[in-house]
Amino acid sequence: MYHGLYVPSAFKLAHVTPLIKKPSLDPTVLSNYRPVSSLPFVSKVREKVVSFRLTSYLEHNGLHESHQSAYRKHHSTETALVRFQNDDVALEVEPSVVAKNIGVIMANMPLWKTMTSVCWSAQYHLYNIGRIRKCLTREATEQLIHAFITSKLDYCNALFCWLPVKQIKRQIKRLQNIAARIVTPTRTSNHITPVLHDLHWLPGSQRIRLKVLLVFKCQNNMATPYLQDLIRPYQPTRALRSAGQSRLEVPITRKNSYGNKAFCVAGPRLWNELPAELRTVSIVLQHSSQS
Repeated sequence: MYHGLYVPSAFKLAHVTPLIKKPSLDPTVLSNYRPVSSLPFVSKVREKVVSFRLTSYLEHNGLHESHQSAYRKHHSTETALVRFQNDDVALEVEPSVVAKNIGVIMANMPLWKTMTSVCWSAQYHLYNIGRIRKCLTREATEQLIHAFITSKLDYCNALFCWLPVKQIKRQIKRLQNIAARIVTPTRTSNHITPVLHDLHWLPGSQRIRLKVLLVFKCQNNMATPYLQDLIRPYQPTRALRSAGQSRLEVPITRKNSYGNKAFCVAGPRLWNELPAELRTVSIVLQHSSQS
């Protein structure tokens, strides 16, 4: 009971069903089961309403934890890791401890270990898709490729921005080319670039650069506050023609091998390389239609 409001006892009851985690596990061991609770429909609706009102109240009054990235709009695992890497690299000290953060290995920049493990996992799924390709349509094959291959290559790939291009071509581009040949299908003797254009697939290096350009969201209040704090507009000390071109300030680093990998450096640098007509748009629809 709280200020005349209470939750009825019927809304607190749930039907709990134990489901085994994997078919290969021993069903006689209780730890191999996962309890799944099913609440009444009205209780779930009430839960959604309370969650929406509580979230709106916290956002409107600025009561959210500034670095909380879970269960928040415009927040994700990738934005948290981008800020983590930015703060780590900004110190310009080579890390010596291996730390695994939600599937991303933060050790010995650049993150070649993470890219290698991701490519190995994607190659396994790609091999299995290739074995059943004759039983699938092109649309079904492309959906499987996006579900098991593209999703893995795009996950937190903003952290790979300053990996050597040679390394990206050797791993990510190679997998992407094989996936394109499986979807079409195309012989290995045929050139793959027209196939990628037909599928509207960006090469691996350009997909990474596109992800880093979330600075567009930082400038239009569509990104996390802790990433918006890293982006500053360029303000020349005297009147210049570049003053009204929506350029960003690029911080100066002491060590190019580490400092340039930080988001506060890589993001503005890639943003300033865009044409002026793209930098001046302010809504996502205009930005996507001109890209």
